[in-house]
Amino acid sequence: MTTTVGAGSTSATLSGLSNGTPYRFVVTAVNAIGSSPASAPSNAVTPAAAPGRMARPTVSVRRTTATVTWRPAVANGSPVTGYTVLVSGERSRTVPATKRKVVVKGISRGRHTVRVTATNAVGTSPPSAVTKIRVR
Repeated sequence: MTTTVGAGSTSATLSGLSNGTPYRFVVTAVNAIGSSPASAPSNAVTPAAAPGRMARPTVSVRRTTATVTWRPAVANGSPVTGYTVLVSGERSRTVPATKRKVVVKGISRGRHTVRVTATNAVGTSPPSAVTKIRVR
């Protein structure tokens, strides 16, 4: 990929890079006589974004307790640091990225929705698709 900027520029913005892929950059100067030798490569940089939307969680209910499990999120170039389980806005539980299961106790009777989000250094994913549960 090559990007050209004006003579007074000291930076450039590149688009189309893939999150999670490391890149190194070199710079050359160009004038009417020709091009300079390339600079030494930069340190590697890796673009990142918030985690991608997660798949629908699996939920089992026993009395007023729900056991929620999920598959890992796509990190998008920055490691996932934690997951948050949301039960109809009445309960939420955040756990470290090493966990794939949460037990949520004390859920009120009735119908509820369960979603999961993932967080990394860049931000938080959109909520997963909803899993509907009924607590009796």
